[in-house]
Amino acid sequence: MCASKTPEYKPFDFWDTDSRIQLCYEFALERLKTLYPDKFIDSCDCIGLYIFDDTDALLTQHSTGYTDDGTLAIRDETTKEVFPLYY
Repeated sequence: MCASKTPEYKPFDFWDTDSRIQLCYEFALERLKTLYPDKFIDSCDCIGLYIFDDTDALLTQHSTGYTDDGTLAIRDETTKEVFPLYY
């Protein structure tokens, strides 16, 4: 019996030229708005999204990227949980 391999997550970085960065950011923002409907979501670029509570305290941050099978995804940088973004 073969063990199944979990796809490895690869975050976009500041110098990345991948044409999917903007699309991934838009899907990530949409997903995070459903996961954190009453929280403030901020970003300074298309690679990092920050979730704040009502007192402006940072709750968590997410990075945008993809898995090694090509699926766009975000990763909670606190828990390292990866959320695939399907389109």
